[in-house]
Amino acid sequence: MKIFVLGIIATILGVLSFSHIVYNISLTGNTTNYNYKSLILSLSSNILWLIYGLKKKDKSITTMGIVYISLNLYIIYKKI
Repeated sequence: MKIFVLGIIATILGVLSFSHIVYNISLTGNTTNYNYKSLILSLSSNILWLIYGLKKKDKSITTMGIVYISLNLYIIYKKI
């Protein structure tokens, strides 16, 4: 159970570190600093983490994957 809490804390800290980027994009609509190649690589990485978390039945990794996939898809949506 302690490892699960550690994973959730890591996910929360990761999202907090990334949230200002998403917030600025939502305010300005400016995505010029984010190229498609980087976004696709990040999205692919997080999809693989999601699959890994699901296969291992690890809720913290699965949660992290879902959250980061959502954030990446939002940036891609705003970029299109």
